Amino acid sequence: MARERTKADSGAKYSLYFKLLHQKIEEYNVQPIHIFNMDEKGFQLGRVGRTNRVFNKKLYESKGLARYLQDSQGLLNLTKGDFFPLFWRAWCNVFKPLLIKRSFEATSIYPANPDVVLEKFANILREEVRGLRQSLAIKERRSKQFFTLQLNEDEVYHGGAKLWSPRSVQRARDRRASQQQQQELKKLQKAEQAEIKKAARDCELQFKAVKRVKREKG
Repeated sequence: MARERTKADSGAKYSLYFKLLHQKIEEYNVQPIHIFNMDEKGFQLGRVGRTNRVFNKKLYESKGLARYLQDSQGLLNLTKGDFFPLFWRAWCNVFKPLLIKRSFEATSIYPANPDVVLEKFANILREEVRGLRQSLAIKERRSKQFFTLQLNEDEVYHGGAKLWSPRSVQRARDRRASQQQQQELKKLQKAEQAEIKKAARDCELQFKAVKRVKREKG
């Protein structure tokens, strides 16, 4: 699920979403007063995830907290009616015209200004592209040549005859293993560089798509 959400979290897709949303709002003449946030919300009364709470010592000694601790011993059953006074106080403190307008502006729903959200994706893409380019530059600066330690063979000429002692065989095996290790390392580095280049190209394309949508809007 998280992977699918990450794939969907795209500036280009958000741009298409806002385009469709504002098109339908204009087509059906939907007024801001008729736009709501609908979602399923719930909670468990009298249930807590943990009992340990860390807070200021002065708050612990205050009368308000002491009264709350005395009234919340779990001796009486809680109902939704007990929760409503707390909910209503929070509702009245939060649901004010200024905060409501800011919530609409932050989500780019009203007034119609997708750049508020799309600009965040543009900044993220710029940082990702810069990071990928730096990683690619570091990879390319690294030395691509590796040298195997060459063990000197017996310099005495024996008429073409070779005597492979156990020590000589072990040296030959070590050289062969070192060569294979270097070959595998080169393959791995090539694969990593190809992956970094591909990721950089993908980010560039996505960034260009966001800029293209902005130009079409303008």
